Amino acid sequence: MKASDLKIHQYAIINMLNISKQDEQRFFYLGIYVGGTIQLVRKAPFQGPYLFVCLGNEIMLRKRTANCIDVEVIV
Repeated sequence: MKASDLKIHQYAIINMLNISKQDEQRFFYLGIYVGGTIQLVRKAPFQGPYLFVCLGNEIMLRKRTANCIDVEVIV
């Protein structure tokens, strides 16, 4: 499942990041890394960005960037 497929207020564990090593390092400093948790807080209208919370950081990501994050939903 992709991070963009999460429902509002749903938690998930990050399984894989399909991004470059440079972006992976940048995401790590924002709290987005394999094994970390992520929560979708809000989806902007008209295919706008998604608001996620990772380690207390609120992060806005484009849909195409959120599609690069493979997650597993926490029940």
